[in-house]
Amino acid sequence: MFFYLAMLYQALKVILLKPFREKRSPYVERIRTIHVPPNPMAPLPELSADIPDTTHPLEPEPTRPIDCQESSPCCEVHPTRQVDDFSNLARWQGSDVLAQWNRSDWGAPGFTAQHHTGFLTHLAELAEDVPALSLKVEQYAGPPKLGGVRSVGAEIKSKDLFHYGTYEFIVQMGNKDGKAVSGSVSAIQILTRKPPIFTDTHATDIRVEFLGDSPEWLYLSNSATTVEAVEAESSTVPFGELADEFHKIQIVWERTKVTYWVDDVPIAVHTKNVPFTPGKVCFSHYGSDGEWGGAATIGVERRMLVKRFSYIPA
Repeated sequence: MFFYLAMLYQALKVILLKPFREKRSPYVERIRTIHVPPNPMAPLPELSADIPDTTHPLEPEPTRPIDCQESSPCCEVHPTRQVDDFSNLARWQGSDVLAQWNRSDWGAPGFTAQHHTGFLTHLAELAEDVPALSLKVEQYAGPPKLGGVRSVGAEIKSKDLFHYGTYEFIVQMGNKDGKAVSGSVSAIQILTRKPPIFTDTHATDIRVEFLGDSPEWLYLSNSATTVEAVEAESSTVPFGELADEFHKIQIVWERTKVTYWVDDVPIAVHTKNVPFTPGKVCFSHYGSDGEWGGAATIGVERRMLVKRFSYIPA
């Protein structure tokens, strides 16, 4: 009974929010156009740790991230600097390591009549086999009379707002035994709006997204507004499999540009539509059943692992 009531609630939500989504759809279509999956038969450009691939927008000169180790005094005493080490098991004993974070329990992106998707709080928990926070995705076949796919995922969002500075994330993107799985999206975001409704024309949206069906690529974007006439600046960057193990992803957010780094290699510099309002840090892992993330993989549990987050203000 509860399941059918939940389905009725989701259907009513789709009907009531249709006008808002119609207004949002042109923006989404532009993002999807920019993020067209590459030809899988095309050879991938090689990236060098010493000489970054010049086909990426690395002009002007990328800004190097500020090094912030947990033992550094600057990270311990300055109230505007933050380090959350999800790998420190001692912090899980008798205290909530997620005290500075909210676990999401609302609808996830990609909801359709045939794909019911949302976030569940209990899917964000400490991994049992590795010292890290686990954000799980599970997918099931819908009821026989309704069909379709039901996806549930996990998301945490910071309670505090962050602004210009260096962000560092130690993560392993969505995987099953070190391999990406079609039907899921892993995302690191800095947001001032709550998807899927845009309610403010001034909104920060900085994203690093990893799709389960195209694990060789990273999708980077940033936007400072919800005005439809202004496009987000986006890059599709080949960098190799990021679901195999933990990787260091850094975002250097400045007034005039956003620089993206992976494993100490600068991969993109964006200078257009740079956000200027503070945002909340968000880790998302949600299911998909379409072109963004790939077709659903029923019955295969996968997870995104988050080991560490740090922030140093500019």
